[in-house]
Amino acid sequence: REVADMMKSGRFGIIFFGMGVTQSLSKNHNIDEAIALTKHLNEFTKFSIMPMRGHYNVTGSGEVFAWQFGFPYAVDLTRGFARYNPGDTSTIDLLVRGEVD
Repeated sequence: REVADMMKSGRFGIIFFGMGVTQSLSKNHNIDEAIALTKHLNEFTKFSIMPMRGHYNVTGSGEVFAWQFGFPYAVDLTRGFARYNPGDTSTIDLLVRGEVD
């Protein structure tokens, strides 16, 4: 319930999914449900859904971050320039501290 409320109250959200979502017993039904969730969330806020090639599109995001900022992940742009500080600015760190909406 708490996660659903957070998703509904954010200004914008996106559901990224990788190959593994279709590799379980439910196969394409997982995607059907994710699309239905996205449609429902759009009744409250702006939400989208995006497939990612490979496992979590690690290659794509790492390439873009390295190309644009010089670092493959944990890039912090809050000071107006790229800062790299794994253990403080990675996605997991931000989520654990509740610093994302």
